[in-house]
Amino acid sequence: MKPRFDSVELESYSQTVSQKTVSSFTRALKAVFEESGVSSLQVGESVARESSTAPSQTFQVSVSVGIAGGIKGYMFLQLDTTTASALAQELSRSLGVPLDDPEEFGSMHRAALAELANQISGRATMYLSEAGVDARITPPSVMTGSGITLAVADGLRFYDTAVAGPGGTFALVVGLQES
Repeated sequence: MKPRFDSVELESYSQTVSQKTVSSFTRALKAVFEESGVSSLQVGESVARESSTAPSQTFQVSVSVGIAGGIKGYMFLQLDTTTASALAQELSRSLGVPLDDPEEFGSMHRAALAELANQISGRATMYLSEAGVDARITPPSVMTGSGITLAVADGLRFYDTAVAGPGGTFALVVGLQES
């Protein structure tokens, strides 16, 4: 039985769908890292928050991918520069692709993180498609600076997931438009 639009059941149904969508992203993150030879990944539980609730941390690197189709929203990887650099170095080592300057966070570091976000979001859309959900992604964008926070359209519910990997902890953030 489908929930009625004026019922509490709809909210419960919406939360279940959102959690399944978010789990596609965390599952994809784990798979991509494992395939890249990074097995020392620890992924926490996803914690929901409304778009009006500011995240508790700021970051120096944020990689974003838009999500369109049957679901709408964003996926972000948010890192500090030290973790971003260490992660890019680990990925480049495992894939045999040298960085331009391993000591300085540069264009190859940004490209490695953009490709990582692209692979995670692409894999997540594959998992969503298997579940009958149409989802498409935009090309990734990498933003660097000090004190980066999320500022996106209202009406999104965010799911923050702490991830401990090579070089430190970072956040996988999935923001979904609630229907």
